[in-house]
This record gives sequence, C-alpha cells and structure tokens, in this order.
Amino acid sequence: MSGWPDPLKPGMPLNPERDGWHWLLQPVTEKQWIIAWNPDWNYWGAFPGISPNDMGHPKLRGYKYIGPVLTPAEAGALRAENARLRETLENSAIMIQGCYDAPTNPDSLPQMLLHYIRAALKVKP
Repeated sequence: MSGWPDPLKPGMPLNPERDGWHWLLQPVTEKQWIIAWNPDWNYWGAFPGISPNDMGHPKLRGYKYIGPVLTPAEAGALRAENARLRETLENSAIMIQGCYDAPTNPDSLPQMLLHYIRAALKVKP
C-alpha cells in the first residue's frame, strides 16, 4: 500500500490544488519527513523539484504518503476535541456506575460498557 490519497495517482498529495507541507515516508530508511507541494509547478520541493511520478512510483523513489502537516490551529482543535470526548467518556462511565451500581457479572451490559469506556480512556493521545 502506497498511502497516496488516490491509488491511481501515486505521487499526488491530498488536495493537490493547494500548496502546503506534507508528511512522507522514505521507503529505504522508513523515516518520516516533510516536504512542500507546489500546485503551480505540480512538483514536490524547491525548483526544479521532484515530479509526482518520481515521488510515488514504487520502482523510482517509491515514497509513501502519510498526510498533510497540521497547522497549529488544526492541531489545537484536535486536542480540544480529544479532551471533550475523553470527558464525555469519563462522565458516561460515572453515570453507568451510578445507575446500575455496577453488577458484578462481567457479561452484564453495564460492566461491558464500563470495560470499553475504561479501555478507551487508557489510550493516551
């Protein structure tokens, strides 16, 4: 899998009509790095740049696409949404615990819900 947004167009980023920075994966070293996309030139990097075909073709450079680099505002919005969802899960667990007084049967619906909620809350962003 190349990770390119359109598998029929390897080497083209998400929203190729817009300029911006994108994360790519170098296939040999498996290192992630960022590079600029210029829609006016239809090339990666600085002039003269690298063509989409060279960048995405598995037998040439063969880079894999990870995604666009987030702006600070986009990253902040994701953090805020994550915090809101985590708070909702925590409040849901508290309400389930209180409503059902936590039956001890692990197969009961309240216990299963509590298990899934607590498992989700253990995952840190």
